[in-house]
Amino acid sequence: MKMLFEKKVNPPHVIGETGSGGKEKLAMKKKNHTQPLSKFTKGQYRRSDSELLKLLDTTYPKSPTEDSLTIPTIGDWKTNIKSQKLKPFIVDQLMSGQAGEYLMLSGRTGIGKTNVALWLAYCISTGHEFFGHTCKQLDVAYLSFEGAKSNYENRIKKIEKQFSPVEDRLHFDIISPNDPRVLYDESMVKLSKLSKCKVVILDGSYKLVNGDPSKTIDTKRFILQLKANLTELGMYCILIVQVNKPNKASLLQPQDIYSIAGSAGFANDCETALMLENKHRSKVRYGLHCVKSRIAVEEVRSKELLWNYETCSYTLGVNDEDAKSFGDSLAIS
Repeated sequence: MKMLFEKKVNPPHVIGETGSGGKEKLAMKKKNHTQPLSKFTKGQYRRSDSELLKLLDTTYPKSPTEDSLTIPTIGDWKTNIKSQKLKPFIVDQLMSGQAGEYLMLSGRTGIGKTNVALWLAYCISTGHEFFGHTCKQLDVAYLSFEGAKSNYENRIKKIEKQFSPVEDRLHFDIISPNDPRVLYDESMVKLSKLSKCKVVILDGSYKLVNGDPSKTIDTKRFILQLKANLTELGMYCILIVQVNKPNKASLLQPQDIYSIAGSAGFANDCETALMLENKHRSKVRYGLHCVKSRIAVEEVRSKELLWNYETCSYTLGVNDEDAKSFGDSLAIS
C-alpha cells in the first residue's frame, strides 16, 4: 500500500552536542530526519483550513436547483419531512447517528467523568439504557490519554460485571503522553483500522489540542480538524473535557461551560453538552446536567446519580426538580 504521507519528527536532543559544531549537527539531524508515521486508509487528514471547511460543507448543494429556490407551504414541508428517513439516535435525545458530530462530557478534575464515560461505553456496546436513555448497540472505541493502567483495569473489572458480555464490540487503549500532533495522528491511524466502529470516546481530549487548550482559537482549530476526520471515518465522537473554575472550592454551574477558558471552544460546536458535578458536595451524589442539545425533541432533565465505589456503578436517584414536583403534587392533593 502506498504511503500517503510522512511526518517530520524532531530527533531527541543529543547530550554533549552543545559545544563547537553541536548546533550544526543538530540542525542537520532535524533537516534529514523524516519518519513515516503510518498508513491511513481513509486519506491524509492533515489539511488546510479551506480544505477542512470544504470537506465539512456537505449539507448545501453546490448549485441551487429550481425546486430549492422555492419556499414550500407548511403542509408540503411536513410531507417532505415525513418522507425523509432520519437516522435513529445512538443514545435517545443525546447522540444522533450523524458521523462527524460529537457529545461533550465536561466536569472538574477528578469529579468522575471517566467513570461516566466508561459506563456510557458499556451501555452503547451492549445496547443497555444510559440512565433512562435507550441506546443503539454499536461498536465503540475508547482512547484515553491520561490515567494509570492499573486504575483503568480495576474500574473495568468492576463495571463489566454490571453488563452483558461486550464480546468484540468494545475496543480500549491508553496512549502514552507525546506531542499533541503525534497523539492526534496516532489516534486517527488506530481508528482508521476499526471499520465496524461507529463511536469513539476521547478521554483527556485537551492533550490532543495543538496549542493552548484554554484558548478558544486553538480548540476551534482542533474541533474543525476532528469533525472532518470523523466524517471521513463515519464515526461519532464523545469528548471528555476538563473544566475548572478559578476558585476550585466553588461548584460548577451548567452555564459555566460557556464562560470558563478551555470549555467554550468545545461547547459551541457540540451536538450535546453534558456536565457532571457534585450534589451538595457529596462524595456519592452527583448531578448529570444536559446543558445543551441541538437534537433533543423532548425535555432532557438533569439526572441525580448515586455512586457506588465498591461496584463502580451508578443508580438513578431523585433529582431536585422531581422532588420539588412531587412535593408540590402532595401539597395540592
